[in-house]
Amino acid sequence: MAEPYGWRMTPDGLALIAAALSSNAPIGIATIVLGDGGGTTPPVTATGIVHEVWRGPVSALRRSPDNRLVVEIQTIVPVSAGPFVIREAAILASDGTVIALCRRQDLYKGGPSETHAIDVLAQIVVSEAAVVEMAVDTGTYATLRTVQVAVDEGITAHAASRNHPTGTETAQGMVRFATKAETVAGTQTTAAVTPAGVKAVVDALVDGAPDALNTLRELAQAVANDQSFASSMLAALAAKAPLASPAFTGTPTVPTAAAGTATSQAASTAFVGNALAAFSGFAKTTTGAKLEAFNMYGGDLNVINSTPGVVITECSPTCTNTPAGMAGTAGILIQFADGGGDDVRLQIVIDQTGTSLYQRSKWGGGIPGIWRPWSILWSSANDGSGSGLDADLIDGLHASEITGATKKYLVLDQYNGNIIRNSLGVSSIIDHAVGQYTVSFATPWPYTYYVPATCNVGNTGPADAPECVVIEDRPDYMLWTTLQIRMAHRPSGEDYYVDGRPDTIIFAGM
Repeated sequence: MAEPYGWRMTPDGLALIAAALSSNAPIGIATIVLGDGGGTTPPVTATGIVHEVWRGPVSALRRSPDNRLVVEIQTIVPVSAGPFVIREAAILASDGTVIALCRRQDLYKGGPSETHAIDVLAQIVVSEAAVVEMAVDTGTYATLRTVQVAVDEGITAHAASRNHPTGTETAQGMVRFATKAETVAGTQTTAAVTPAGVKAVVDALVDGAPDALNTLRELAQAVANDQSFASSMLAALAAKAPLASPAFTGTPTVPTAAAGTATSQAASTAFVGNALAAFSGFAKTTTGAKLEAFNMYGGDLNVINSTPGVVITECSPTCTNTPAGMAGTAGILIQFADGGGDDVRLQIVIDQTGTSLYQRSKWGGGIPGIWRPWSILWSSANDGSGSGLDADLIDGLHASEITGATKKYLVLDQYNGNIIRNSLGVSSIIDHAVGQYTVSFATPWPYTYYVPATCNVGNTGPADAPECVVIEDRPDYMLWTTLQIRMAHRPSGEDYYVDGRPDTIIFAGM
């Protein structure tokens, strides 16, 4: 059978207690000794410590709260002690007598570097606890059990006592609950209020309040009796977009402003769509609405939609009224229209080869409903080699016709009387608004002038050749300082020349 562990009284200890009982002189307990048994747990027959490793004073001696005949003896093994293994312990009287011995399982006590202490508690049974007293070491400290027992006893005594100070608004203390009558009266300053007392006050207030205050119940119902209404409102507001620089999600909507609105108001997609539709739209594909409307008229450039704005579309191979001499019948058409009462339009066509650029215009107020003829703005023939200029074609004439060491020229736009090019010293041009112009020169003309090849040189007057002006080159004529020009008019009201270019008068002189 295995030898038991635990505390046992030694014969010397029993004899010491018997002597104390007979003499009524208590035993002083002063020391607890710990040992390692020399490496093994000592036998139950041992009469003392086999191999001592530490001894220290008793830190606590008291009766057990569970059994008044059990004496609890306690000590603390400090952090500084060790390292060693505890296998045996002894309780010594003040005179060194071993009162009790203990054998136990191995308990390791680490050294200072392991920073832990051990609480050793011994319990021995005596027939009269009064025979045991402790020689207290004031240098030791109380154990957790000692402190807990003292605290428990103090709390028990405090709870059982009614001797407590009265609580105030600035200090804790004992208070009693006010009665409902005291709560409604509102004069008591040393009593606490219960929920029932608060309800009694509110009920009394509501019952005695005027009708105007009955809205309190209505307000409570309006917020669904939400006792956390403020928190609920803050949570709801947190989910809203801020007034400054909001970041919207989902599908926000705004009112659609009236057409033409130009303010800081937010624009809806409907407003933008309406504005784009009113603008008539820019580039359209071959399936776009503009091309479809264009083809409805058979591709006739004369009757294309006059809606205000810009139309950019393909001029298909079936286009009609395209510029004469255009390479192929396909190209890109660009039309600008003001949509006003004068129906002013400008068309520009680029042919499919990209070698020529044409333009024409229509002004309802000036020449009602009539397109002016196409004119070429640029062609790939420009800048031909050997031309002497940057372009072979200048207003229908070859550069050689108006260039040379002594030649001078005047190019006049007879439609509005503007001088396009001038090296003849013209000082003024008077438009008589009937197809007649008076051209004045700062100095007299020289005797000899060159006549463009497009004119009939044998004709010398506007009656015979209204499209050309031939200056008399006979030497017996006087020098001219004023020239009057009269142009013939077609039934359409437009002026043409034999080269097919309208509204331009050209003089070239030697």
